[in-house]
Amino acid sequence: MITQEKAENKLHNWFWKFKHKLVDDFPEYQTAFDYIVGNANDVGLLYEVMEFANMYLEEKKGGLSDLIVTDYLDALEYGYNEWVK
Repeated sequence: MITQEKAENKLHNWFWKFKHKLVDDFPEYQTAFDYIVGNANDVGLLYEVMEFANMYLEEKKGGLSDLIVTDYLDALEYGYNEWVK
């Protein structure tokens, strides 16, 4: 069983990884990022969405260094579609 503190740390790390790649590096993805994160948070599923998004990335190409920005957006949309839609 995962502790509350460990879950919060994971969520924090996932959030900033995606925010950095999608918003800080490519501001044109701000709206999509805010929409997905905001809606997932509003329904209490932000952890699950971010967890699935992160799993998607890890399985996508086998290494984060090979990923491009659209891989991050696809991953976030995948997590959102699996849990929220």
